Amino acid sequence: MTTAKEELWKTLQELNEKHFKEFQWFLKGSDVAGGHIAEARLDGADRQDTVDLMVQKYHCDGALETAAWIFEKMNRNDLSKRLRTRGESERLTGFPSNLKVVSTKLEQELSILVSQPSYGRVMLTTVNLLKGKLTQQMETLLDKAKLSRAQQFAVDVTLDPNTAHPNLTLSHDGKQVYSSSVKQNLPDNPERFDSAVNALGKHSFSSGRFYYEVQVEGKTSWDLGVARESVNRKGSINASPENGFWTIGLRTGGIYKASTVHLSVKSPLKKVGVLLDYEKGLVSFFDVDCAEIIHSFKDCSFKEKLYPFFSPGTHRDGQNSRPLIICPVSHD
Repeated sequence: MTTAKEELWKTLQELNEKHFKEFQWFLKGSDVAGGHIAEARLDGADRQDTVDLMVQKYHCDGALETAAWIFEKMNRNDLSKRLRTRGESERLTGFPSNLKVVSTKLEQELSILVSQPSYGRVMLTTVNLLKGKLTQQMETLLDKAKLSRAQQFAVDVTLDPNTAHPNLTLSHDGKQVYSSSVKQNLPDNPERFDSAVNALGKHSFSSGRFYYEVQVEGKTSWDLGVARESVNRKGSINASPENGFWTIGLRTGGIYKASTVHLSVKSPLKKVGVLLDYEKGLVSFFDVDCAEIIHSFKDCSFKEKLYPFFSPGTHRDGQNSRPLIICPVSHD
């Protein structure tokens, strides 16, 4: 993961010279929180120098917040949102260790009071309960930060009709797929799944990170994730990481699975987010509505192109007729 300084430098790299000078002009202004940077220091400063000056003046968190404020002034809300999300993640990352320090200190101080049964043990029990609630709240905040971070890597995913099983119907815009009881007369090209009701996205990924969201509400069976280019597309398929599929899915009876692992969810999933980090060997799945990570495949060895993977499941006499819908990502 890049440092806060690197993130700020990369963001400034996206500005042309005119907008970079405008950014520096705001830094010289008297209404900058934390104080302005002297004009003499900014004159002739390139992007790296500017980042260094900002970190010296405002520290890392303050530099990110100041830059986000300036980008709002410049009507670059996309860059402002990115830096605010990064700043939030930076702050949240340090919370668990800080929580441990505070908890340890409380335990030491309260242990003195335990010898006074009138209130010591009651107080210690109360603090332990509060610690548990605080830890739970921290985990919730961290999950929200992780989802918000993942959404920054949203890409435009469309379905590839040349890969879709003949029983699958795709919308004209390639954003929806549902299973039908009617088998279409389609060419049996090498890319097409001929037995399992699967389809892939049009575009592959062999580096970096990408994220997309799919509405699954109302369905009784489905699978989502990523698949490598060389997966078997003919005959019976076992969708497992060993066979090139990193997916989660819903089975009859409301059972959620990731390969052979049973998954626990708070309530039936409505919208699922899929994140791939190619270099890190990571595929994560999010419950978008609850902002929780459902499951992650870690330490994967990716050596070829990967495609978004979709299976709406079989039609089941209309019981599973709802489509999978690729949704635009909302950065709330």
